[in-house]
Amino acid sequence: MASAELQNLRSARWFPEPESSLHETGHRSFCEKPTAMIAGEGPAIRSGMADFCAAVATGSAEPYVGLDCARSVSNDFRVRGSVYGGFTWRVTEEVARHVGDINRARQLMVGVVATTVSLLPVVAPTAEDFVDAFGRATRHVLSRNLAPSAVESVVAAARLEGLRRGLIR
Repeated sequence: MASAELQNLRSARWFPEPESSLHETGHRSFCEKPTAMIAGEGPAIRSGMADFCAAVATGSAEPYVGLDCARSVSNDFRVRGSVYGGFTWRVTEEVARHVGDINRARQLMVGVVATTVSLLPVVAPTAEDFVDAFGRATRHVLSRNLAPSAVESVVAAARLEGLRRGLIR
């Protein structure tokens, strides 16, 4: 286990419920594609989006211990799974900067995440596929709620976060 993961485990809140249930609900809510994205980055994307679902539902990005490991979207990890949840949460914080409210940002980002998943290749999405789909989904969902310059600022922040986390080059 990587040292960052150990630190995450040490600082985690020990709540097997409801966060674990919310994580599992996230799998069902966001990732029910025909093949369930079982190859490529699919499993990591599914887990990260499920972590995001738990964070949105609880209103907390802080670490918690799930059924099998420590989970968090408040991270700088480059470890698959956690990287996607962390990526999405950082972009949510950027959206909050534009809408002035983290709760509203979380609501908007649920739409972005659901749209992102629907745009991904069904069988074996790559990290690049994810960042591309995320950018397209962000433009589609946020264009109804933010000024065009704010939408492009969020898309640019997402690309930078993708670079920072090693999802794209």
